[in-house]
Amino acid sequence: MALRGVRFQQILKRLGNHYGLGFLTGSIFISQSANVILPARIGDLSRMYILKKSKDLAFTTSFSSLTVERVFDIIAITFIAVLASSGVATRFELASWMESLIRFSGIAVLLFFVAIFTLSFRESRSKKEVRKETSANFSGEPLSKIKEFASTFIRQMSVIAVRPGAFLAVVASSLLIWGMDILTCFLVLKAFPTAGVDLSSAFTYPGLPGSSSRKHRKNLSGYSWSYRNI
Repeated sequence: MALRGVRFQQILKRLGNHYGLGFLTGSIFISQSANVILPARIGDLSRMYILKKSKDLAFTTSFSSLTVERVFDIIAITFIAVLASSGVATRFELASWMESLIRFSGIAVLLFFVAIFTLSFRESRSKKEVRKETSANFSGEPLSKIKEFASTFIRQMSVIAVRPGAFLAVVASSLLIWGMDILTCFLVLKAFPTAGVDLSSAFTYPGLPGSSSRKHRKNLSGYSWSYRNI
């Protein structure tokens, strides 16, 4: 949990917001605990609420920072899935849908970054024109607020997704986070002599609290479960 707090702190810091590690780790702990009970990652809304009430952090910033987390989690899991599938395939026959899911995730991530790069490039070129047009024609109107929200969201996403330094730092921290999850899973399964797993098998089991070991062992696809529980 502390590693997730460090990553979240670094993301917010690059967006111009500096908060203590203890506070951010606590907010993540609350949201993760809520996610165990609530479906569809609704618990993440509690983190946004905490940041707004305690630190008066703008909704756009908290939303973009959480989106960055999820995108880089997908990147890390996709990378781990490639390693896992190459290792497990030597002993088990992988279902075709698993390979398709890995390819789909890779393509989706690639398209996401292409879209962010394109939109941020277009925004930087037409920034002045957009501001003038918004001020003249849509001042105070709901459409103006929607455009402002979208513009801020894209700009903040591009700070992490497009800049190489920020990108590599968040990717490295995401891989470390999921690597620790894999190691934890390996140590837990190793405690059961009948489990019969090694470290390469543990690569197929990364996930968050609330997982189903029986489902993992049946499908040999911790990746698919982890993808749904990012």
